Amino acid sequence: MLPFKRTFDSEKQQLQELNSRLVQYLSRTKQLEQENARLITEISHLKQVKQSPERPQNYRAETRDLRRMVEQLAFEKSQAELEREKLWRELQTLQSACSEQSVACRDISWGAARLRAGAPAGAQGQRGTPAAPAAAAERVQARGGGSQAEPAAPPPAGGFPGGAHRHSNLPRAAGGVGGRGAGVRARPVGGMDRDV
Repeated sequence: MLPFKRTFDSEKQQLQELNSRLVQYLSRTKQLEQENARLITEISHLKQVKQSPERPQNYRAETRDLRRMVEQLAFEKSQAELEREKLWRELQTLQSACSEQSVACRDISWGAARLRAGAPAGAQGQRGTPAAPAAAAERVQARGGGSQAEPAAPPPAGGFPGGAHRHSNLPRAAGGVGGRGAGVRARPVGGMDRDV
């Protein structure tokens, strides 16, 4: 169980770091958009201002610089958006892996709890008995993490296949060997009572 806990802690820390980086990139993208809008407004204002005859070259140079700044900001914005998409895909992959690990851990815990409940040694080989935790872990590793782990099957309705009780092989009460009053009464298919 401890390796799974360490894995969950590591994945949780990675998810927190990715969320933090995503917030930073979103903030940077918003800042670039605001700066871009400000520069476009400034360029429009410069175009509308009546240029004085003695400084046309200076205005043209300033306009070129502003346009270069707008192009640079647009490039940085596109890079930030690409990085955001990459981080989002990585976040989805880690969340899927975390979900698969949770299902596998729940399956192993369920099997271990059934084993600790005191199932007899002879019943371990019966059909319907939960697999050992190590076997469940090997099944999860064999899947390779490519598909989501299937949840553990619920216990049979009658406890064991065929409705048989796991303690049906215990000896009968004292004095019940061959006796009618002490034996366990069973009802056969034909509906007639008989003594076991």
